Amino acid sequence: MQHCDVLIAGTGIAGMTLALKLIEKRPYFKIVMLSKGHPCETNTSLAQGGIAAVIDRLQDSFEQHIQDTLVAGHYLNNVDVVNMVVRQAPARIQELIKWGVTFDTQSEGTIALGLEGGHSQPRIVHAKDKTGKHIQDVLWERIQQSPQIEIIDHVLVTSILKSYQEDEQAIGLSFIDNSHQLHQRYASHIVLATGGCGQVFTHTSNPVAATGDGIALALKAGVDLKDMHYIQFHPTALFEPNKSNLFLISEALRGYGAHVVNEQQVRFLFQHDIRGELAPRDIVSQAIFSEILQTISGHVYLDLRHLDFQDFQDHFPTICNTLHRAGYQPQKDLIPIVPAAHYQCGGIKVDLYGRSSLQNLYALGECAQTGLHGSNRLASNSLLEALVYAHQIAEVISQQKIHQASVILKKSAKKIYFNSTVICPVVLGHFKNEIKRLMNYKLLNGNLQEQQTVVDTLMKLHQDLLECMEYYLPCKHSYELENMILTAMVILQHALFQEKANPHNLNQYA
Repeated sequence: MQHCDVLIAGTGIAGMTLALKLIEKRPYFKIVMLSKGHPCETNTSLAQGGIAAVIDRLQDSFEQHIQDTLVAGHYLNNVDVVNMVVRQAPARIQELIKWGVTFDTQSEGTIALGLEGGHSQPRIVHAKDKTGKHIQDVLWERIQQSPQIEIIDHVLVTSILKSYQEDEQAIGLSFIDNSHQLHQRYASHIVLATGGCGQVFTHTSNPVAATGDGIALALKAGVDLKDMHYIQFHPTALFEPNKSNLFLISEALRGYGAHVVNEQQVRFLFQHDIRGELAPRDIVSQAIFSEILQTISGHVYLDLRHLDFQDFQDHFPTICNTLHRAGYQPQKDLIPIVPAAHYQCGGIKVDLYGRSSLQNLYALGECAQTGLHGSNRLASNSLLEALVYAHQIAEVISQQKIHQASVILKKSAKKIYFNSTVICPVVLGHFKNEIKRLMNYKLLNGNLQEQQTVVDTLMKLHQDLLECMEYYLPCKHSYELENMILTAMVILQHALFQEKANPHNLNQYA
């Protein structure tokens, strides 16, 4: 039996930070990290804006950051969690700097702070417009220098292994590789840091790996989930016809001075909120979607033409280069944009130390519901949350005695498959396209009847897929597709429950 001290599914900022902090506290730990693709192909690597933290205590304060977070989350946040995360932020930033992360600075050497929507003060610590990638690269370099950390890449976790002794507890994970072989690893502590579920939706800013895997794993294992209907749509994704994965145009660009305009080149956001482009994401997304319904083109525009172009290039080189490659000249052209599924605010319900409802199972990062975000995440609070919860989980695990989990698994007969090949990729593609066609911004803000109809359709798709999986050899793509279906269903079921519990609730889900 292959056993380690800590088994982590996910290699973004959440999983990597946790692994490094555990090794600092317990250098003799054996840690295994599972990655769905290359360890650096994560949502973290796509994060442009930065990390929210109160650095300038003369202009800013913890109280202001806390209030901004609560307002953005419509006061559905866990206040204790908000307090904890905000107050830890400066210390977590200093840890990154100690590890080698280099943030942008002012001419006098102090950390440069950006402004983003929903923030009352400039407090976004950043590295140009590729903060996430820079952090990911630094963490990955340190991970590679740690002999106690083993990386198993290009595998998909298929189930949480549980012991059926006196108390039910997580004891390991099963996973499948590219050769369709199933494996099992056991550990004293199991951590899910699997990211979000953007690929479930028609338009998303998330990478192709973000298929709600952690949510589906928890659902199948009977672990408590919470607030899955709170899916945040980012207002400004670069619109490209017949394309699902869209390039995200950072929130920081609107803080820098970009305007959102309609086909008549009118700045319409002030009709919805006095903060205009600097309103929280859910308000801006809803306003843009309302405007899109009145257009033929299916999008609105981001206007950068009034900005100093050289300064824009210097501050946002990644965005500028991407727009050029897409055929746009920001100094001359309006940039077409649409809201895209961006962040999962709900997830696996955890406490202040990342502990789930299943003993020995922890969750952090986007797959976890900590209570920080409420119904809508404040910009640049996501990387911060991952850092803080990595610290919290490292604290609790490092203080516990490590023991070899005694494994008592339910015995099951070896499956016999009637077909020696995997499910045809065309069939899997049809299933995936149908899910993405059904799951969109309009549906999440639609009526109960529409949502229930889609739930029924998804249940039928799931049944059809299970029948295929009984007949064909298992593969990563069939398990991933099941994860997408289950995640889509639980999102809508949470939305239906919320509406039925409170039919007069006017709060938007995005």
